[in-house]
Amino acid sequence: MNSKEAKTGQGVDIIKSTVLTPALVESILEIPNLGKVVSLINVGSGDAISVRDVIEALAEKRHFIENLALVDADTKIFPDLVETATSEPPHSLNTQVLESGDRDVIAAFLERFEGQYDIAITKLVLQQIPTVAEASYLMYSAYGALKPTGELLLKF
Repeated sequence: MNSKEAKTGQGVDIIKSTVLTPALVESILEIPNLGKVVSLINVGSGDAISVRDVIEALAEKRHFIENLALVDADTKIFPDLVETATSEPPHSLNTQVLESGDRDVIAAFLERFEGQYDIAITKLVLQQIPTVAEASYLMYSAYGALKPTGELLLKF
């Protein structure tokens, strides 16, 4: 675990880095006709450390992120998210960041990018959402931001 991960104080960081990230990268690489340059949305990005690990693992396999959207409802970690998103090397030349506790704001953000992303991912986020309706609405909004050939990947 690097110092940035320790800073977050999240006990799940070890599980994310050793179990979820490798499984997620494997799932992404299994997508039929996966391009060498793709667009990615991370719903429930937290401080974006784990998505950075995904991006680095994909880069090792010669797949690169052209557009990146980091979406989270926890506004208290916004400074950490911005720091991660702007650190070297950059995740993507085009990174969108949204943190809002208002699901309608998140849905409007995702609708703005309707049909523009290749992959949407979530990791350990759905159990943090208080109602099934709210979780469904979030996943529906993320799905709408995908291209017709896009993939929505959920990891618990």
